[in-house]
Amino acid sequence: LRTLPGLIGDSDIAMANLETALTSHGRRTPKEFSFRAPTRVLKTLKSRGIDVVSMANNHAVDFGVDGLAQSLDAIDADGFPVVGIGRDEAAAYAPHVFEVNGQRIAVLGTTEVIDSQLVKTWTATDSQPGLSSAKRVDRLVEAVRAARTDADTVVVLIHWGTQYVPCPTDVQLALADALTEAGADIVVGGHQHRVGGAGFYGSALVGYGLGNFLFSASSPAASHSGLLEVTATGRRIDGYRWIPAVINDDAQPIPVPPDVRPYRGLMNDWNALRTCTDLTADRRDG
Repeated sequence: LRTLPGLIGDSDIAMANLETALTSHGRRTPKEFSFRAPTRVLKTLKSRGIDVVSMANNHAVDFGVDGLAQSLDAIDADGFPVVGIGRDEAAAYAPHVFEVNGQRIAVLGTTEVIDSQLVKTWTATDSQPGLSSAKRVDRLVEAVRAARTDADTVVVLIHWGTQYVPCPTDVQLALADALTEAGADIVVGGHQHRVGGAGFYGSALVGYGLGNFLFSASSPAASHSGLLEVTATGRRIDGYRWIPAVINDDAQPIPVPPDVRPYRGLMNDWNALRTCTDLTADRRDG
């Protein structure tokens, strides 16, 4: 984030995926990778221009019920907008609503990626804290429809896809259809550690994968990163653009300006990713 303060801070709402438990407590969940960070991360994100994060992903409960409890306490104490996680399902599936220039922007977070043995214990229910699970498609659709009734623009941040595969899976294609049909205007996801295609799905804007961001890159493909900037007025997507970046040895995304030689190649690669999706570069109405 040291390298992108202007681009992030100049946006009306800057959104991100926060893929870690916020805790110093709890027992590590037995899985290949487990992440945790100090609770002060929320203040750091705010100071760098981030306005809202989703914690609905496959690492938010990496340190069990005790780690989840500390994460939720930190969220409540800080007041920083965090979606996709909560003390029950009503809170986990609830949006955070911003008002920008008279427009009400509802932001929801959800994850389709949860290790199979953890789905039951990680998913928020009426009596259990946890995450908004996109595996409960009907419940997620209900949340989007509810947000639609009270918002000018509905945004869904979703964790989905297959690691290291930039093209969308059948599950992603079905979810994009279900979410936009329910009233989502912008659907943006991640998890694959690869940049994916973005474009119009009818009149909605869908981004299948943003790649890594503040994360070490183990290969050239994993180092490709960037920001997806979307401009909307109510339900109308006025425009969008990809701002490419490359992750350096310090795990920082470095923006690539248009007058630097790699820019054209990165943009060509990004536009080519749309060919394996159900998206178009331009808006399709009707």
